[in-house]
Amino acid sequence: RAASGAAGGDAPAGPGPLAVDPVCLIYTSGSTGMPKAVVSTHAQVTFAVRAIQSELRYRPDDVVHVLLPPSFDYGLYQIFLSTVAGAKLRLGDSAETGGRLLVSLVESGATVLPCVPSLAINLLRLLGRAGAPRPPLRLLTNTGAAMPPEVLAGLRRLLPGLSVQLMFGLTECKRAAIMPPDADLRRPGACGRALPGTEIFTVDAEGRRQPPGVPGELVVRGPHVMAGYWRRPELTAQRFRRVHGLFPQLHTGDHGHVDDDGYVHFAGRRDDVYKEKGTRVSATEVEAAAYRVDGVAAAGVLPPADGHDGATLFVVAALTPADVLRRLREQLEEMKVPARCVVLPDLPLTGNGKVDRRALARLAGEHNG
Repeated sequence: RAASGAAGGDAPAGPGPLAVDPVCLIYTSGSTGMPKAVVSTHAQVTFAVRAIQSELRYRPDDVVHVLLPPSFDYGLYQIFLSTVAGAKLRLGDSAETGGRLLVSLVESGATVLPCVPSLAINLLRLLGRAGAPRPPLRLLTNTGAAMPPEVLAGLRRLLPGLSVQLMFGLTECKRAAIMPPDADLRRPGACGRALPGTEIFTVDAEGRRQPPGVPGELVVRGPHVMAGYWRRPELTAQRFRRVHGLFPQLHTGDHGHVDDDGYVHFAGRRDDVYKEKGTRVSATEVEAAAYRVDGVAAAGVLPPADGHDGATLFVVAALTPADVLRRLREQLEEMKVPARCVVLPDLPLTGNGKVDRRALARLAGEHNG
């Protein structure tokens, strides 16, 4: 049924669901593309949940406080993980992500917080206020966007018992890699090792597998790779491939390398890589450098549109655009510094808490118009 559904056919009737039958469709668009539905089967979801839980180890006495919408797979899987662990689940809403965030975490007794960068940045800001209460958080996880190390350092300083597990994943395989607790301190730049029973490697432009340490497109293989896209057979064939009838391989379109110890190093998404002054640049790299600029609270890069020269850096900062770019030159080579900078009171976010690139494009048009 999953195969026929992914190809656009109707699923046959039967006495009940099988492991290979779809359990849900999760829509994803990356950061800018047209939405597409990922077909997830019962077997793929249950494998992913158990593999993720074996690394995160939620406990029966945990309170998992979820402020991510269940339409976002990161939020949805918190329900599954909490159920498997027997943990208490607190489902919040967007009203709690602002000024009430810290109060909500304290009231719920939250011990686990699944987090995106915008949420972590706000939590750090609230914790830094005089007399701010301290929630009993023991674990913070992150996926979906790179977490600024400076933000994690601040949270660890203010919450001494906090552990952090960084992760790398896509809706098409749910989760690809997870770091051991606090391993980001020992291996800066890494985002995890492949889940148990799965594999991650790189391929070159011709699809040839590369040895450890060699950059290329990241490919994920294992029983957590989903069935394909609903009624998008051409796109399914492009991204989901079988080799010798084994587990399907997900060609992620993301770039990076896997080191000799199996740790994944993410370099940038396909739509994050652009040319600046003739040099290939990753928006992820530029955003990370912007966060290292003293005075920058949040940052997002809008790659140049076709036919236009130069990216635009959007920041939340108590600095002028010229000051931001001048200080950024201390963190980046000159050819990677964006052509322009715009200072905003807040960055526009999607419902999943990620930087909204489409909104940034509209703002760029207003500032350049």
